[in-house]
Amino acid sequence: MMIRTNRVPSVSTSRHRLSADRRLSKIQRILWIAYNLSNNAFPRSHVDKRIEQRRFSLNEAQVTRLWNHISPSASPSRRLCDLFWMSGPWHALLRELGDVHALEIGCGSGVYGRLLATLLGNSLVRYTGIDIEPDTHWQEYSTDPRFAFAVERASGVATYLDGSNLVLTQSALEHFDEDLLYFVRMSEYVRRSEHPVLQIHLVPSAACITTFPWHGVREYTPRTLSKITRLFGAETQPYLFELGGSQCNRVHRQFISWPNLRIGADMRHSHGAAYQSALRTAILNDFEGIAMGSPAFYALVLASNFKEKLLAEQLP
Repeated sequence: MMIRTNRVPSVSTSRHRLSADRRLSKIQRILWIAYNLSNNAFPRSHVDKRIEQRRFSLNEAQVTRLWNHISPSASPSRRLCDLFWMSGPWHALLRELGDVHALEIGCGSGVYGRLLATLLGNSLVRYTGIDIEPDTHWQEYSTDPRFAFAVERASGVATYLDGSNLVLTQSALEHFDEDLLYFVRMSEYVRRSEHPVLQIHLVPSAACITTFPWHGVREYTPRTLSKITRLFGAETQPYLFELGGSQCNRVHRQFISWPNLRIGADMRHSHGAAYQSALRTAILNDFEGIAMGSPAFYALVLASNFKEKLLAEQLP
């Protein structure tokens, strides 16, 4: 008789298949926490030595310039992610990429396609967003011939890769049951490609088990992300950015996590001004390295087939 186990090391960075995207029983919720605590243990052991690890940081003037371009109700991690996207060294990257053919997996409404169009202008010649279910907002892009959407699982990504030179995910990898299998497809693609390919993946850190528990399948650490980077050969240079820290995590718990547990609603709208002030202070303190602790989120950047190595001053 075949005995099924929860361990899936060959296709996933996780040790289990429990996904909070599917309804979990009380016992399964406890198991989800236990499995992820185990998976997040020893976060800085056995890290791929090729990864260049950096702390994402902006000065106060940069934060001020970008602050009002982000939704006031954005969570701390989402605001950090948007700051990362909006402050990227796009001019330097475009020198490598040229015309951008972007593919986003887990695109949701397609909002990051719109952001790319703003950031890249005419350099964005194609954006394809795929998700496991359609979104009503897709029709808003119907007048722009650069935009296309499709219903597809991450396992079917190979169908849409040809010609893509920018592949991105935003808060999506944690929902992939078989995230390693997805990156096997990506590593095969960049190896047979002759052109530069840039991947940018923003993923939850281990701290997210307390800021928004029961979300997707997993969180990530430098150790588990190394399982991904080791799939790529010498053609790929991996970078890992820490976004935010303990101060941002504290604000998330104070205004979102704890109120949700107590009353089933958070305080971002009812205490909007206090939330904005506390979050801004927390982000600036984390950027200055004050009591950093665990990052709020990670940005994994994989630069493949680049003619020149990206320099520190070219990245956030």
